[in-house]
Amino acid sequence: MGVAELSAALGSIATDILTSIKGRSDNSVDSTLKLALAGDEKAISNLEAGIITHEQANVLRKMTAGKAGNGSSLSNQIANGHAFNKHISEFGQLNISTKSQLSKHIDNIINNPSETKSLSNGRTAYWDNNTKTVVIHDPKSKDGGTAFIPTNGKKYFDGLK
Repeated sequence: MGVAELSAALGSIATDILTSIKGRSDNSVDSTLKLALAGDEKAISNLEAGIITHEQANVLRKMTAGKAGNGSSLSNQIANGHAFNKHISEFGQLNISTKSQLSKHIDNIINNPSETKSLSNGRTAYWDNNTKTVVIHDPKSKDGGTAFIPTNGKKYFDGLK
């Protein structure tokens, strides 16, 4: 992927990301960038692990939300794993009962959080004041993390480390 293609795909953050990857461009980075631009969460996490900043990765996630269409976007990944199997009953009060609905809810929180914080082991937590939902992105987890409504609300989020 050339500079012009990346700039066109990323718009205003292209310069920052290009600066981050300068001198690292090889076939592996190029293919990872292509996957990231297609909305592949694993590719974005791989870039975030050592090439781009957390903020740049979140911009990529927002730009590519729903692009993958194959369940690889972060919200789909989380909604199709542990979060649905263990926590879907907590979302009944929000009229959320399907993986698709949960994915949209998670996507909305990641893209419009009331609060965000970096956690240990490369994790990120997102809080939504309106629905009292916490989303935890864990790039090392097979399902990308989890989402739930903690019984002690914001205190739970504030205590995350």
